[in-house]
Amino acid sequence: MAVLSMTLVQAQERTYSGVVKGSDGQPIIGASVEVVGTTVGTSTGLDGDYTIKANQGSKIKFSFLGTKSVTVTAGGSSTVNVTLEDDATALDEVVVQAFGTVKKKDLTGSVSSIDSKLISSQANSTLSKALEGSIPGLQVSAVDGQPGLDMGIRVRGIGTASQNNANALIVIDGVPNSNSNALSLINPKDVESITVLKDAASTALWGSRGANGVVMVTTKRGQKGKPKITFEGRWGINQATNNRADLMDIPQSYEWAWQSIYNSVRYGSDQPYTTNAGNPNMKHEEAALFASQHLFNYNGGAGFKYGSTNGLGNWMHYNVPGATYTNTGTSSTMTGAYLVGTDGKLNPNAQFLGADNWDDIFLKNKFRQEYNISVSGATENTDYYLSAGYLSDPSYILGSSFNRYNVRSNINTQVTKWLKAGINMAYSRRSVQQMANKWGRSSGSDAQNIFRYLEAPSNYLANYYQRDDKGNIVYDEKTGEKVVLTVAGQQRSPLGAVSPRIANNNPTYQMEHDKYNTTSNDLTARGYLEATFLKDFTFTANLAMDQTFEDRRRYLNPDWGLAKGVKGAIHRNYNNWTNLNSQQLLNWAHDYGKHHIDALIGHEFNWNTDYRLSYQSSFGLIDGFDAFANFIALNSSQGGGGWDNGGNENKRALEGYFGRVNYIYDNKYYVTASLRADGSSKFRYMEDRWGVFWSVGGAWRISAEPWAADATWLTDLKLRADYGVIGNQNGIGDYSATKPGATALTVGQIAAHHSRKVGKSRKMRCPMTRT
Repeated sequence: MAVLSMTLVQAQERTYSGVVKGSDGQPIIGASVEVVGTTVGTSTGLDGDYTIKANQGSKIKFSFLGTKSVTVTAGGSSTVNVTLEDDATALDEVVVQAFGTVKKKDLTGSVSSIDSKLISSQANSTLSKALEGSIPGLQVSAVDGQPGLDMGIRVRGIGTASQNNANALIVIDGVPNSNSNALSLINPKDVESITVLKDAASTALWGSRGANGVVMVTTKRGQKGKPKITFEGRWGINQATNNRADLMDIPQSYEWAWQSIYNSVRYGSDQPYTTNAGNPNMKHEEAALFASQHLFNYNGGAGFKYGSTNGLGNWMHYNVPGATYTNTGTSSTMTGAYLVGTDGKLNPNAQFLGADNWDDIFLKNKFRQEYNISVSGATENTDYYLSAGYLSDPSYILGSSFNRYNVRSNINTQVTKWLKAGINMAYSRRSVQQMANKWGRSSGSDAQNIFRYLEAPSNYLANYYQRDDKGNIVYDEKTGEKVVLTVAGQQRSPLGAVSPRIANNNPTYQMEHDKYNTTSNDLTARGYLEATFLKDFTFTANLAMDQTFEDRRRYLNPDWGLAKGVKGAIHRNYNNWTNLNSQQLLNWAHDYGKHHIDALIGHEFNWNTDYRLSYQSSFGLIDGFDAFANFIALNSSQGGGGWDNGGNENKRALEGYFGRVNYIYDNKYYVTASLRADGSSKFRYMEDRWGVFWSVGGAWRISAEPWAADATWLTDLKLRADYGVIGNQNGIGDYSATKPGATALTVGQIAAHHSRKVGKSRKMRCPMTRT
């Protein structure tokens, strides 16, 4: 059976909005809202609100985990409010936990999850974006907004003194992944569910890596039935949102400047925190005339002195007939006629000369496209899921984009009655184009950060392009291109010389000619064997490999920016990151009447290595040619920074032994205990290398009591509590414990870890969090 799904949202479609609430009347955050039969969808916000476009008469489906879905017909009213009732059958749903699964009703820890319906309804380039606003207690924040890079993920706040070490552990199909952009290499359409583990009872089995919470991603597999072929194409426009601050327009800027000068000269005082409102310094007429005459050259202060340029920067965007300009130094006094009259309003006879719209220069509407195809199904003994996808996600900012190609194959088979096997393999090729400001992700105050221009703190009236005295844009005689205003005095107004917003920079030239591209080739493979024996026992052996080859290329032009002084520069950085993970799990479960007991013992070994090779060179011969042979200052440390010449190799290993026991009586009373011992190569001394992490938890399912059976309005009510110790070794460097020198400090939520001098090396222990 083939299913073809292509949807192009038309501009004339009607917009529907409303609020989705639960049976308790409270708004539901992250509920899925989708137009049936299309790929148009969204999710509810923090107040349960949503907005979606649909044709009148189409079906809109509302759903949320643990509730019954509701489908309504889009009618004449643009407001559609929905209440989702609790679904008792959802309690038997299985959710992912550390090294296994569990029924939702049997949970003793704090676990939340979202399914593929919500994920598929959104147009996101990375999974981290899909988590935003979807799970209570989960904070997702953009580091810099760059498409294709993961957002910061915090579970229940920041639990360490270093923000860089506060991100949740990412686990993909049961295997921890320490790649800084682990969620960007997965196609969201390949994901079945995302589960977030929040407390000690749910994260203790992750030991020294679980203190910041755990995000567990499970990819799709084939479902029983006939083969299903699905194709999906999505098209859209990426553009800047309209939720930015509503700034003053040019006439308002002049009028408010006039008002400020008027208030200063009439009511200003030399004494702090006081005004002369009760005894004005001058009459209204005198203050109004002063403000009109000295609109551009009064800077405040005692004695009402004037002469130098003020915050308006001499930027005159109007021709004022009859005006006379008398130079007073770096600016001028106006007489005869004024830009802003003594009534505080813009002169109606002033002729507008034109001004540049900075948003139009730097922010563009970009075409986004995405295509996905999958083939899935299952026979009596084998299930399969095959997929391929392509995404082009350009930013609305010049010089920023993300592209990804991906394929996946997930095959599982029942070899015999007692043996099951499977393999899940995926490949992705990612290309991230960033603004070439520096190697890091935060643009900060760099000159190449265009938001320094858009939200300029000074010279906010400045034009971007140079103009003549009639307001016409000046063009370069040789190239025919518009001339960018780059230095003070390059252009003059009737009042004097003007300055650009940020001097000595040409950001559009840099964004068009500088390059900073990161190409990553990611290969992941998971294989397992699962054997069932002696009726109640199951043994599982897992083996996984993750490998990423990364090539980072940066070119800086010789004319403007960081490499202007060295005639251009290139930087190259090659990374190879490999992670091997093996797990051996033995599960046992048995029911004794109303008593249920299950237990797990396991072993995990994780080996990770990465090596880096980098160089940089400057003084190019041919402009725009970024080959190594084009630069004569080979391996130069000049050229706007970047990676040092050279390389390194890091290796790290982690081994863990763990166990878990669950006891349930009559589906009402629950007790759970977990224990894990981790040994990490990050610690030098054997007595410090191993740490023990544990948790205990219990729950009372009140809704299962006989006396609560008559409460038909109550679907499930559970009282639970847990306590445990979990670790965070992320803040410790690979060889920190073997380096001589100074002390270091890493702080957990409660317990503090410190290192101290011991001879010529440092003695360290893993930071622990008690929760």
